Amino acid sequence: MPMIEFTTTEKVDESTAKAIKRALGGNISIFPGKPEARAMVVIHDQTPIFFGGEPGPAALVSVALVGEQPTATYDEYARTVIQQIIQILPNLTKERFYVKYQTLEHKAWGKDVL
Repeated sequence: MPMIEFTTTEKVDESTAKAIKRALGGNISIFPGKPEARAMVVIHDQTPIFFGGEPGPAALVSVALVGEQPTATYDEYARTVIQQIIQILPNLTKERFYVKYQTLEHKAWGKDVL
């Protein structure tokens, strides 16, 4: 199960959260074998973020995936979600937007192990 966290300085209401969820979860299938139906999306809004030591509009997407993915898919996912989210939250710019990835090895990640 992909785990996607979105953290931003911006205020996010329910309809905006749904649009962000569509951008993040709806594009997770860029990674082979990672369907949106298995993705968890968490949104943190109004979080202080200092970029280059300065406060201001910014965002971070953290993506945790089991197993290595094809190299090109990381850049494709980042480009796609950044473009879509800056349309949803126009105060954000690509210059103050990071996407980070974590590769997980545990085969039981995201599964019902109880």
